[in-house]
Amino acid sequence: MALFPSGPLVRGPRSTATRRSGLFSVAPPQTPGDPHWMVGGVNWEDFLCTEIESFLDVCPPTTGFTKPRDRNFNFCHADPFNVIGSFDCSVGGRVRQYKAGEAFEIARQRLLRWQEHKVEEVFWTGLTTSGAVNPSLQGGNDECDIDVIDLTPGGGELDPVGSLAALEEALTDIVPMGVIHVPFGLATYLKRFNLIEVENGVAYTVTGTPVVIGAGYPGSGPANVAAGAGTTWMFATGPVAVWESSVALVPDDLSQSIDRSINDITVYAEKYFAVGYSCTSLAINVELIAL
Repeated sequence: MALFPSGPLVRGPRSTATRRSGLFSVAPPQTPGDPHWMVGGVNWEDFLCTEIESFLDVCPPTTGFTKPRDRNFNFCHADPFNVIGSFDCSVGGRVRQYKAGEAFEIARQRLLRWQEHKVEEVFWTGLTTSGAVNPSLQGGNDECDIDVIDLTPGGGELDPVGSLAALEEALTDIVPMGVIHVPFGLATYLKRFNLIEVENGVAYTVTGTPVVIGAGYPGSGPANVAAGAGTTWMFATGPVAVWESSVALVPDDLSQSIDRSINDITVYAEKYFAVGYSCTSLAINVELIAL
């Protein structure tokens, strides 16, 4: 118990900085024009998940060869999911010190400050509090036959240099430009070996591949298997897109948020998201070595 009367209620510390190199730095969220995506998800087609051919243009023409005619498209789907910030307090308590708009603003700021972290977590694991979504890094994309390919050698995990090299080498054989996905704690190891550099808030490998350094990425492996001691996982995918809705405040009015049976109020700030990628999901187990 405090020995002296409590002082006045003031606003506490606020973080004004924004984190660099997260998922939104590589895939800035976009909002579809048709709001029905928040119920049914989003669909897209990708024409880059294929190879092209080369041939000799000689005279007379080589027999038995015709120029390729590739009609393949990669049709994919991403499920929507909700991200929620909330504010709950007793009507007889601190709520009296807040104007109605401030209660909603607390919920809104919680949502906006944490949304990227939560979207990264869902995108990596495919899991929300109430169920699973597709696609995910660890599970691929069931809608367009993308299975996770584990590149970890049979002899065990590689160091950060070997792991990144293996991911990029495999990725360039599948898509012209993909994305590397790195758990937050692995970024220091990659920087230790000068494997990444940051430009205008976006991280890149030395070859120019964008890198998502996700604070919400848990570092687990395919099928959400936990990483072993002293290891973590990296993933690589084709191009990534993020779709988002505007913020919805629930309920419409603070008076509607009162639960009179317990004299509490609860307000919410909500957004819908969907995250998708094309072509492939590659995984590799990384040994955390900094020597």
